[in-house]
Amino acid sequence: MVLVYPGQAISHQSQVSSNMGGTLGALLRVIGEDIPRYAVTCSHVAAPLYSMPKKGDKIYSAGDVIGELAAWTLHGDGETYTSDAALIRLNDAAEPSDAVNGRTPITGYSKYICEGLPVSVWGQNDSSIKRGKVTRTSSELLIYKDPGSEKISVNLKNFVECISDLNVSGFGDKSDSGSAVLNSRGRIIGIFAASGKDSSASRYFCRMSSVLRDLSLLTEGLEFEVYVHNQAVTPPRSIDFSTAALQQVAVPDHTRPNLLLMSDAQAAIDVLARTLWAEARNDYRKLGAIAYEAICEVIFNRAKRLAVRRGQKFNPALIIFVCKQKWQFSCWNPETVPDLVAPDSNYNAMKKVREDNNEFIAAKSIASAFLSGETYTNHAKGVMHYYNPADVKEPQDWITTAYGGFSIGSHVFLYGVDGGDYDTRKNTSDYAGGNI
Repeated sequence: MVLVYPGQAISHQSQVSSNMGGTLGALLRVIGEDIPRYAVTCSHVAAPLYSMPKKGDKIYSAGDVIGELAAWTLHGDGETYTSDAALIRLNDAAEPSDAVNGRTPITGYSKYICEGLPVSVWGQNDSSIKRGKVTRTSSELLIYKDPGSEKISVNLKNFVECISDLNVSGFGDKSDSGSAVLNSRGRIIGIFAASGKDSSASRYFCRMSSVLRDLSLLTEGLEFEVYVHNQAVTPPRSIDFSTAALQQVAVPDHTRPNLLLMSDAQAAIDVLARTLWAEARNDYRKLGAIAYEAICEVIFNRAKRLAVRRGQKFNPALIIFVCKQKWQFSCWNPETVPDLVAPDSNYNAMKKVREDNNEFIAAKSIASAFLSGETYTNHAKGVMHYYNPADVKEPQDWITTAYGGFSIGSHVFLYGVDGGDYDTRKNTSDYAGGNI
């Protein structure tokens, strides 16, 4: 038997003698099957274009055949792709393992990616984690492969750009192509694909969500899930909104709701993302994810308080209600509002923002992560109100009677407004690390 695991050095049959290749990223299994029969790496590792790859080509590791090429994304000269991925069908002699020397690199799967997100690359024979951070969530690349005199170009779209931690060397080495890219919780978010010419240059990876989608299309609809800890981690899929299906779902505690199981989830993600974009996109450009996350916390704090007051379970409709509540979040004030409240120029812009807008992509990713219960931060420390001093000509009563103000970007966050359930402590420091 030949052990097969994430971080393993692999190569296409044409590259064995030249000591070229890359890294096995993760084990996959078809949804509904018991064992992982597949692995994923980069297309340019397992199916190098200049080698004229064919389905069934052998994939090697340390001189042993571990499987054969089943599908790959990079096929043509000058074409555009959203992932650089190849599917390896493991042979009968391969023994899949999610552990490397007793360590398990991948603990789950996540679609949450934003600027500033800490990431690591699980490369070949790692004795230490190679760390970096995301600098752009959507990048386009033109990559050239030049074997001899023939130049082959490939366009890559919607890839994620990252840079190395200044204190860590070897982040995204050439041999790391195909490696799993993990977030700080060990969840796989992508497959490492490309690096610059030196250690200070940007690195790029393709989203795991794009990889799984593209491989499904290339295999006539097979659905794959990441294999972790002798179990599979299924990516978010379509939601069954039937009454019978919802009755089978245990409603979670309202402090960590899995709202993606509820019928209003997609509407809540859209409304929440538009609110974040309109309220804090300028701060996001300067500060990264914290600008959106702090606003998100305020909205969740209000929605949780509302659920308690109504005596009901937390649900996505509460997020929509809080965001659109009259004269609260100014971005939802249309230009037709009476003069009592100044209209917000963000209203029309928010309604028309394009889905491919980078700041909106980040806002939607953060909204989805909060609503699914996948992530929750504590930047705003229980606060339910904030304001932008640049938008206030004269301080209103609710501002002058509040206390404990602190700033995140252009917004000042305040305690003690309208006696909220979470506004019970007098010192900002009392909230540090507490549940909100």
